[in-house]
Order: sequence, then C-alpha cells, then structure tokens
Amino acid sequence: MLVGILSMQKIVNYGSFMQAYSLKKMVESLGHRVVFVDYKTNVLIEDRNDKKKKKELFYQEIKDSIKFHILRKYGEQQKKFVECYPLLGISKFKAYHTKVDVLIVGSDEVFNCTQRNPKVGFALDFFGENSKAKKLITYAASFGSTTYEKICFFNIEQQIKRDLNRFSVISVRDQNSYNIIKKLCNREPILNLDPVLVSGVEKESWKEPTLKNYMIVYGYANRFSDDEKKEIIRFAHKNGLITISLCDYQDFCDQHIVCRPDEILGYFKNADYIVTDTFHGTIFSVIYHKQFGTFCRVKSNTGSTNQEKLLDLLVRLHLEKQLIKDVGKIGDVLQHEIDYKNVDLIRKSEMSKSMNYLRDNLSVSKER
Repeated sequence: MLVGILSMQKIVNYGSFMQAYSLKKMVESLGHRVVFVDYKTNVLIEDRNDKKKKKELFYQEIKDSIKFHILRKYGEQQKKFVECYPLLGISKFKAYHTKVDVLIVGSDEVFNCTQRNPKVGFALDFFGENSKAKKLITYAASFGSTTYEKICFFNIEQQIKRDLNRFSVISVRDQNSYNIIKKLCNREPILNLDPVLVSGVEKESWKEPTLKNYMIVYGYANRFSDDEKKEIIRFAHKNGLITISLCDYQDFCDQHIVCRPDEILGYFKNADYIVTDTFHGTIFSVIYHKQFGTFCRVKSNTGSTNQEKLLDLLVRLHLEKQLIKDVGKIGDVLQHEIDYKNVDLIRKSEMSKSMNYLRDNLSVSKER
C-alpha cells in the first residue's frame, strides 16, 4: 500500500519534523510504503476573498522557489533541516497532490485554519481538497488554537463540515479538536496521542552532545517574561547548570544552539532540567523521563496561545503538576517527583490503540 502523509514536514520546527518522522516510522512498521505530500500555502483566513492578496502570494511562492531551489540560499537553521530531509525521504522540491492509496492528514496543527502563520494560511489541502488519494483519513490532527467559536465567526462552518466529511475516519489529538468535529459533523472522532509519544522514537540512536550540566529553555522567541527569565536563570545557576536555548533564540540564556533535527532528542536526553512553553518541548521531555516544567500561554505578548492542546496533553498524561502557574515556584515544579511509571502505562496503552487504528484504516475497499 502506498500511503501519503500530508503534514508540515518542511516547516523549520523540530516538533513538526519529529512528529512527521515518527508517524512515518509507525506506518512503515505495518509494511506500507510512505511518501510525504506537500500542501499549497493559502492566504490568511481574513484575506480568503481578497484576489490581490492571493495574487501576491502566488508571485511570492515563485520568488521563494527561485531563492531556495536555484540560488540555494538557506539560513543556518533551515540548512540544518534540509540536511535531514533524507530521514523523511523528501527533497527541497514540492510534491503536491501525489497519487496514493491512502492519504493521512496529520498529525500537526493541520486544521488550524484561523492561525496567523503566513507560511500556512487557510490551507485547503489539509481539509482534503484537491486530493488524488483513493481514501482520506487523519491521524492525531489538531485545530490548534482554532475553536468552534472562531470557525463560526469567520462563517466557514459549512465549508469545514463539507470538507471533513470527505474523510473516511477522523483521528484528533486533543479535546478541543474532538469537540469541533463533534459539533460540526456530528461524528465521533478517535482520540490518539501525538506520534512522538507512541512511536518509540526515543529508543533509536540519536546523536548526543558532548555538553554536560545544562538546563534547556525550549520555546518561541519573545514569550518569556522578565520574571520568568530571572527565575529560570536563578534556578539553573543555583544548581550549577548553564542554560541553553534550543528552538528559538532566547537572549537571557548562557548559550544558544542551532542543531539539526536528528540532534534535538540527544540534547533532551542528556539535559538535567527542561523549561518549555511548547507542546513538543513537553513531549520531548516526557519520552526521556526528564524533570521539566511547562508554561501554558493563554495569551502571550505575541498574541498566540497554546492552551487548547497543551493543557489537554498534560491532563491526558496525568502531568498537571508540571504546569508552572506561579513563576516564583519554578523550582518546586522542576524538582517535583514525576510518576513516569504511570505515564509509561498510559503511553503503552495509547501506542496499542494508535497502531490498531492505523492497521484498521490503512486499506482501500476492492470496489474502488
């Protein structure tokens, strides 16, 4: 069976890369061949009827293609991601609307249609439009910060409902996404954990750093407050650790490291502590049984929020106590003893559930 995965595998984001890699490994373990399918960027949802904006986007994509594929001008971090494309079996060039037997949409924020990321926009490919697959399914797909109320505000509920009904079966990774599917389509989606949690990816041999005695600060730029910065540094230095920032640059850390996607897990494996405000930063910490604390951004100074998916993740893994609610108690959270035996039992059960879901749905009826 030729299985396509339509995700955000080329976004310069460690979480996006590793979840794509993990899902690929899960599907291949069932004996299928995997190819990745790219999505076409669309304008932001508020500009969906603006012909001028669509025209500008069209020409910008041409310019980007020339810049990156002909002139080969990459930023330092992007270059490191491109170097790891062979791990996914992809190239610099886009592969749209590939003919496959089954197309899996997910597991990233593929349904986050009201987000503000211009590199994605209101991308209709994620909702099954233009697909040449014989069968459409999702795995652990997420609406991210998009809520049912936002969908109604933009008056796209009928369009989303129609598109979602193209899918034979729908799997989501958080309760917010579950509720949206239920309200829009009156369907019962399956809840599955992110593939990084259930693929066993941590058992693979990843390159490990020579660096020792460090604490990871893993988050997006400009989201840590002055008080948070102060307490993070205080805790790290009190415990004889240096702070390193991975993902985006953090100006308050002792060192910033730009690593390849196949090096990111090695840094988490050897870290003494981790502070993060991201979904996958939390997951990377969990799979290596690390002492960590997570900030949930209800609304950051960048206007973004991750409460829908992040709170859901902590609750489902029974790790609510790792949520940093009081900046002055970062140390208490980081040094709280985590019951990883219970977490692993949850992950083991969810791994079986996920593999059974994929096994049952990666097939095409003979009459097609």
